[in-house]
Amino acid sequence: MMIGHPCWAARSPNVALFTEAHTRLNASKILALIEEAWEPENADKVFHACLTRITPAELLGFFSEVAFQLSHGEIMQLPSIHLTEPIRTRQICF
Repeated sequence: MMIGHPCWAARSPNVALFTEAHTRLNASKILALIEEAWEPENADKVFHACLTRITPAELLGFFSEVAFQLSHGEIMQLPSIHLTEPIRTRQICF
């Protein structure tokens, strides 16, 4: 379970810093999920992530970027994460 929009950050003295940290945390959770799903022993399992309180703009930004990469058969970056090697998308479905 991941909280999409960090509305709590608006009450902090450094909104940009906490929003970026929140984005990185969610991206790292998604990457960990992809890495676990990619293991050979998990080939027959279904993995999913739940995002709550995500704004339409966040949803569009994240999934349009990922959808473009999926159309090319690999993921090279997620929000705030740039991978050193692409993830082939044979098992990934959003």
